[in-house]
Amino acid sequence: MLIERMCRRQRAPLPKQRELLTKRTQQSTRGRVGISRISRHCGQLRLSYCRLHAGLALMIRLRAIASYSLRSSSILGLAMDLTAFSGQLRGQLLGFVWDEWAQMGVSAVPRRVSPWAQDPEALIVFTLEVARSDPRLFDELLDWMLRNESLLTVRRLRAVCIDDTDRALVAGAMAWLARRRPRARLPGSDRLPAPPDLEELFEGGVRVRNPDPDFAAAGFMRPAVEPSGKSLAPDFTSPINLAFRLRAILGVGIRAEVVRVLLCTDVPQITASALARSSVYAKRNVHDALTGLADAGVVSAFTVGGEQRYTIDKPAWSALLGVPAGEMPRHKDWPQLLGVLRTILRWSRRNDLVMASEYMQASAAKQLLEALRPELAFAGVTSNLRATAEQAPDALETVVAAILSDLQAAPRGERVMDAADNADIDETLSVLRDQDALADISEADDAYRHGEVVRGVDAVRRLRRSV
Repeated sequence: MLIERMCRRQRAPLPKQRELLTKRTQQSTRGRVGISRISRHCGQLRLSYCRLHAGLALMIRLRAIASYSLRSSSILGLAMDLTAFSGQLRGQLLGFVWDEWAQMGVSAVPRRVSPWAQDPEALIVFTLEVARSDPRLFDELLDWMLRNESLLTVRRLRAVCIDDTDRALVAGAMAWLARRRPRARLPGSDRLPAPPDLEELFEGGVRVRNPDPDFAAAGFMRPAVEPSGKSLAPDFTSPINLAFRLRAILGVGIRAEVVRVLLCTDVPQITASALARSSVYAKRNVHDALTGLADAGVVSAFTVGGEQRYTIDKPAWSALLGVPAGEMPRHKDWPQLLGVLRTILRWSRRNDLVMASEYMQASAAKQLLEALRPELAFAGVTSNLRATAEQAPDALETVVAAILSDLQAAPRGERVMDAADNADIDETLSVLRDQDALADISEADDAYRHGEVVRGVDAVRRLRRSV
């Protein structure tokens, strides 16, 4: 019987069947990540049992959702396959940034509503790196920056940079903007000669016949690009765009950033030092801004243990902004979180580590964790302080999983998958890892057309128990 054959299948995964299943279920994800990575557990999957014959003939519909979401299963593992890890992580991060920018005015359809207030400059610098594997996203970001240049601060863009690669990417983007919208605050590239050896900006070795002069001056080889004109201004009423709304009220500068952190942080008071790290401004400048806001009655200042602390009247601001009490967007330390993810992504692509021994990779992972520990601690991400070199890969995986799981937001009208959903997925995939599974599904189609159908996961399990 069909049910007997399917219940007695060997569990070993077969590459040919995985490839056929992948081709059968492939869908567009706006260029963010290929569904061929399903077999490597990159992203989450949604299943629906829709037909059964004589007890267990099933048809599975797979759809890739929330490509940035990290499942509980390992994406790193020992020994570390850094190439696979890098590709999977980049795919998940691409899904995240696409959804963020779609809510901020980039030409795309958002799949979810983010419950937090985003940091525009931190997200721009982060996207300039992640989008090097997605030229369309990179170019749409440039178009958005041109459309909304007046809402950005060049000073913060530079302050968010953590290394020379960040600074070069920002320099290229700023020069591209300056050529199309001359501003005194936007540095151009006319006086900067292009370096003799240019690094390819995008992955895949794209042939470049007409290099962009602005990015060439920054050291990158890429085709010349013109704005698409598709981007829109951010919707100020959306939670993710609170930073832009405050900049429209208070001006583009320190005060808007300080107020954003004070409004969204779930603490009764905060120090000037913490505000300086969150806003990426110098402590002295933040202190001067807080003094002015306190004199104007916008914030309250008091001393605790010889240290000045600040608070803000959140109900009053909620009324001003038209946000229900207690529903202010959440705060996240984006410069630190996105800086950590950017560092890990670049680390995983180091040529000297890709072919290194397991011991050298583990040692490098331990050094990376130690270097990232201050930023992780400030952002509230737990890390194993006592991890040995042997434990470092698992500790690094735990850090990545913690950050990405915290960045999950339910898609529109849906909920984020939980452990029970993942268990159902694993159970179903174990059936499909069978040389005859696709043939069984095809055979079930005939029975389905004749009305011999039962529906639902529970029905499947009851039938299995009855065999």
